[in-house]
Formats: sequence, structure tokens, C-alpha cells
Amino acid sequence: MPRFSNLSLPRRIAIGATGVVVAGTVGLTAVTGPAWATATSPAPASATATVASATATVANAAASVASAAASGANLSTLKAKVDARIDKAVARIDKVSAAVTKAKALSASDKAAFSAKLSSLRQQLTAAKAAADAAPTVAALRSDIKGLIASVRQSGDVAEIRAAVVAAQVATRVDSATSRLAAVQARITAAQAKGVNVTAAQAALTDLQAKLADAHSKVAGLAAAVMAGTTTPANAKAAIVAARSDLKAAGADAKIIRQTLTS
Repeated sequence: MPRFSNLSLPRRIAIGATGVVVAGTVGLTAVTGPAWATATSPAPASATATVASATATVANAAASVASAAASGANLSTLKAKVDARIDKAVARIDKVSAAVTKAKALSASDKAAFSAKLSSLRQQLTAAKAAADAAPTVAALRSDIKGLIASVRQSGDVAEIRAAVVAAQVATRVDSATSRLAAVQARITAAQAKGVNVTAAQAALTDLQAKLADAHSKVAGLAAAVMAGTTTPANAKAAIVAARSDLKAAGADAKIIRQTLTS
């Protein structure tokens, strides 16, 4: 398992953003649910981390095989390594494809686009495996693997899928949290009618609303923009990081509200 500090920025964002938005949603659920002091369980894990893991595995697998080739291993050993690594990457891609199909945060058109890109990556790997198995020499095999590395690294598919899926997931979480605001306000109003001092809670709710609105403005339509090519994965990542900051602040506001209403 790679250390978090060694992960690429897209993978850190995929893991960090998902965790933050789930925590924020749980906080609001705890305020609006019948058992205020107990947060509900987060939603099932999304396809986000799986997509990031699978696409990273494609590049890492190819690099690992190239390293083995450079070490001087014989042809049959290298072919076995190629087959094992590529089979592992293909299995990851198949898992991603299934997860994307089930992802509720993605539109039908986005699912189709992601599936097409994942299929393209799978075809690259399948073709590379066939070429490697047919390689007559270690030099030819090494050339095939170098070609695979170049193909994967130069492809925009990996970055696009990472950025677009994360954006779609964050947008869905923001919308889910926003839908709970009216219920939170109702709880605060009810508590005030019972003589509870809700000054801090009301101020926190006002700030929470602003933070969610700002986060929404950053990620609404972002996934579609990435897929359409009207924004780059790098710009999408910057918007996701900014939305993540808003969601972190919103989570702190939700905690203040919860503490006021359960004290």
C-alpha cells in the first residue's frame, strides 16, 4: 500500500475530497436526523478512489515491468511479469467500469464517456500484452513496454477521469448537504422557541450556507466541463481543492450547530 505522501496529487485529491465531503454530509445528517447526537454512517464508497487507483496502476505496472526488463531478467521471466502486471491492471479497470456504471453521482452521458475511456485503456493493455507475448527478444519486449508507458503517460484519459469523477462526487455531496439546510433551520427555530440560546447556531448556519453556495459554484458543471474539454484537469483540481476548503469550513459550522442543539 503506497504512503499517502507518495501519492500523486490527483490521488490525494480523490481521497481527501471524498473524505471531507462525506464528513460534512454526516455532520448535517446528525443535526437533522432524529438522533441528533449520533451521526449516520457515510454513503458507500464511491468510484472515485477506485478510478484513481486503477489508472495509476496502469502507469505503475508498465514502469515496474520496464524496470524488470532493464535488470537483465531472461525473456520468459519478463513475459511472465508483463502478463501478471497487465492482468492486474485490466482487472482494476474492469472493477472501475463496474463502479462507474453504479455511480449515482454521474449522468448517463458521463458514464458512457468514462466507460469509453476506460475501454480504450483496457484495449491498450490487451494489445500490449499480445505484443509482449509475441516479442522474440528481450530488446523487443523492452521496446514494447516503453511504448506502453509512453502511450499511457501521454493519454489525457487518466487525468480527465480522475478530475471529472471527483468533481461529480463533490458536487453531489454539496447538493446533498444543501438539501438539508431547511431542516437544520427548522431545528434551530424549534430550539429557540424552547428557550435555547441559538445565536451561535444561527450564525454558524448562515456561514454554512455561504460556504456550501461557494463550493457549489466551484464544482457545479465541472465534471461536464472537463469531459467536454472546456477546462483542463489541472484547473478542475484547483477548483476541487477550493471547494474542499469550503466544505471543511462547512463541517466546522455543522459541528457548532450540532453542539448547540444537543447541549
